Amino acid sequence: MNALPTQHSVDQGRQMSDRLSPPTAILTLIIAMVSMPVILHGQSYTAPSASSPSPSPTGTLNDNILSVGQQDYRVVPADQYGSTSAKKEARPVTSRQAEAIASTIPDANVAFKQAVASADDFGANSVAPASCTSCETDRPDSMQAKLSKACNSCGAPGGAFGCIQCDSYFYGSVEAIHVDRNNDDTATISSRYGLSGFKEEMGTRITVGRIPNCVRGWEGTFTGIINWNSVGSLEAPIFLIQSNLFAVDPVGEEDISAFNNATLQSAEYDARYWSAEINRTYVGWEVAKMICGVRYIDFEESYFVYSENATENGFINSDIDNRLLGLQVGMDLTYPLLKKVYADFRGRAGAYANFMDLDLAVINDNEWAAGIEDKSVKAAGQFELAIGLRYEVTKKLSVKCGAEVWYLTGIGTAFDQLDNGIMGRGSVEGHDDLVSTALTYGAELRF
Repeated sequence: MNALPTQHSVDQGRQMSDRLSPPTAILTLIIAMVSMPVILHGQSYTAPSASSPSPSPTGTLNDNILSVGQQDYRVVPADQYGSTSAKKEARPVTSRQAEAIASTIPDANVAFKQAVASADDFGANSVAPASCTSCETDRPDSMQAKLSKACNSCGAPGGAFGCIQCDSYFYGSVEAIHVDRNNDDTATISSRYGLSGFKEEMGTRITVGRIPNCVRGWEGTFTGIINWNSVGSLEAPIFLIQSNLFAVDPVGEEDISAFNNATLQSAEYDARYWSAEINRTYVGWEVAKMICGVRYIDFEESYFVYSENATENGFINSDIDNRLLGLQVGMDLTYPLLKKVYADFRGRAGAYANFMDLDLAVINDNEWAAGIEDKSVKAAGQFELAIGLRYEVTKKLSVKCGAEVWYLTGIGTAFDQLDNGIMGRGSVEGHDDLVSTALTYGAELRF
């Protein structure tokens, strides 16, 4: 609503200015700055130029509308910004008072440093030539503190960049995870048979977090427990089974005799994975979340072989534990596709110390033939990438699904400890990689 000032409005403005004695003006300014921070909203603000008349330093109030020069403003208390009740509680503020309030805000570099909305179009399509210097409630230099705790987050309806009230909230999500790890169906000591291969197994991922000030928060996540199993066997009474094992000094061929000329061999390969993490989160505009924190990953494997021939039997048992402890960083992104439909991206990367523990034993004809018992610490790494879709059922509840790739490097696996040699070393090997793919679906709730 742009209108030229009438003589009546000009006279009224002068009368208001005359009534404000210096002490009264100072008191009014203090009240405006401390006890009732004010946000002026308008469609646009045009700085006076040499060719246009300068607006009057004081304004006139008419039906909750403040007229300053040729521009009309609706005056809104900052702690009720965006509410319909704010229209009924407007109060007059002069342009000088507004400038004085703005001058108390650090880094003020735009007109009035306040959110502005048109008197004709209150709220929905407002344009705000302002920004919050901080959205955090716990910092004394934040804009919230400067404006007497009137706001604690950046952002406004209709895509503006002013300040709105932000409430802390908790959130939690539960997801089912179907994980398929890289297949070791050839993990046998003989080329005559193979294993069934690891099948896709199901686990869960549970996340609980809190955002106290719309910017920084905490969250914890548990993933697991995921168990894989692969088995294989061969019975050959006529065409006897020969193994791929070979003896390395000080182990001799007589120490692995039960695994050659065998009439029966069987193998079983088991693996287990789970992880727990706690992260510091940094949220921006509800579409991006950065995380950094501590994560523990537990990956265990067990490989067992039984073999018998006409005169003797033997078995191999290899158990290894990988306990990874380290730091990780990550990012979650949300991008709107349709109304209530969003695309999600999730990424994680971490550097870890892998505390490995190996217990390997070879028993031949009921006698201990070779083995390794070793503990070692090696460097390891972890990467995770995920994409998905999210549907917002309500403002508090959403359902989601997606696909993920997990990569672990610098770990030890049970079968590779054999190294097809019995037994030329005395320490654990930790140079293997684990690649897994996953399909996920679940729900997230805010409360």
